[in-house]
Amino acid sequence: MNENNEKICQELEALGFHELVDGWVDAMRTGLQLVYDSKKEKTEKMSRAKIYHIGEIVLSNLLNVAIIKNDRPILLYQPDEDGKWTTGHVPLIQAMSKWVPGMPDAKIAYPEMRLQHPEYRLDPMHRIDCGIIFNGSNFVFPIEAKLGETIYSDAEFQKRYLGSGPTLILPDRRKPPLNPPLVTRVNGKVSALLDRMKALSVMCPGHDPMAITKQWAFCLRRKQIESLEKTDWPFHQAKIVFSIEDLAEVYRDDFEEIVNGTFPKIGSAYHELLGPEL
Repeated sequence: MNENNEKICQELEALGFHELVDGWVDAMRTGLQLVYDSKKEKTEKMSRAKIYHIGEIVLSNLLNVAIIKNDRPILLYQPDEDGKWTTGHVPLIQAMSKWVPGMPDAKIAYPEMRLQHPEYRLDPMHRIDCGIIFNGSNFVFPIEAKLGETIYSDAEFQKRYLGSGPTLILPDRRKPPLNPPLVTRVNGKVSALLDRMKALSVMCPGHDPMAITKQWAFCLRRKQIESLEKTDWPFHQAKIVFSIEDLAEVYRDDFEEIVNGTFPKIGSAYHELLGPEL
């Protein structure tokens, strides 16, 4: 385990997330195997693994570098009062902290945190890709990541990621009652849930649930952002958009260490994010 991962585990222990420590270690150990599983390939010869296969782990690692080492300015896209796109180089964790109530102190970024709601039942796969856990505020700032190489038009993107939910699915009263009793389910993309639903929280094994902030961030591919910029800001509660390429470039050395150290068999495939000019 490298120095960053040791620090992450120490922070999780200090915050009382004891059961998350094993989860983090397992993610680091099994991430490569998960890539093989996702491609249905059990061979050591995978030569073209993609960033979105283990994007949550890579993103969480890079954000932890920003939290633990140095919160460097990165190109961020944010809406103005008129719903127009604005850009500027701002420290990413600092920008997220702005939306966290109280006196936020970012401690850790953790992948795949499961969502829950006090009234409706969510699918077990309703998980935020990454959450920034803040000490002293009992809030998590959610981040969704769409890192696939397919670039959608503004209309297609909104339909796919913002238009599909949340939809309430009422229980079938014709069936005998279950234990626990029937409840209304919620269907839809996580990004749509974050953008429109209230009272969401995340489940933390061995710890009380933590509320998520109303505002959230979207990590996208650079070309997708360029496509969306042609129209007004399309989100309701997503207040920060940034590209995985910009994040990788700002933390280039750490990025290379993450993909080459944690995932040595596929690390070279990630260098495409850095671009030939670097």
